[in-house]
Amino acid sequence: MTIYEYDEYMKTKIFTYKGCLDYELKDMFISPFLLEIRLRFSDYSIVPIPSYVEDDKKRGYNNVIEIFKSLKLPIINCLIKTKDIKQKEQNYEHRQEIKKYIEFNYKYSVKNKKILIVDDIITTGASMRAAIALMRNNGAKDIKILSIAKRELTEDEILNMKNIKKL
Repeated sequence: MTIYEYDEYMKTKIFTYKGCLDYELKDMFISPFLLEIRLRFSDYSIVPIPSYVEDDKKRGYNNVIEIFKSLKLPIINCLIKTKDIKQKEQNYEHRQEIKKYIEFNYKYSVKNKKILIVDDIITTGASMRAAIALMRNNGAKDIKILSIAKRELTEDEILNMKNIKKL
């Protein structure tokens, strides 16, 4: 499930929140839908798509966790991004390699849990696919996804999808 289209307005707001460190914007993304989302996923635990730990340190917060905290659902921060790879700087084909850099932290358990994987932006879906695979491999009972925004793929990206192995 995606809340917004990744249009110029949303692109600007997410950049201002994430890139310009305007922390106060964190609530604007889901507050109009807070009750609906909370009710729909009341028995789920949140698993955020990870940022590189150094980015979180520089920013002073994890942008994805902060957005979704207001749902007041348990957060299982069990995914680790092992390399500072910026998806926005990668072409479509290289974005698919993100699965090499997202790992499961085994000090957490998702076994038999309902999991809501959350992210700010879905561009190609590669991070989500990697997270879904890790949740499945670690025994999650049910997996749903939720993102703030989704970017529409270009025609070239759609054509390239034929060459990408699905989960």
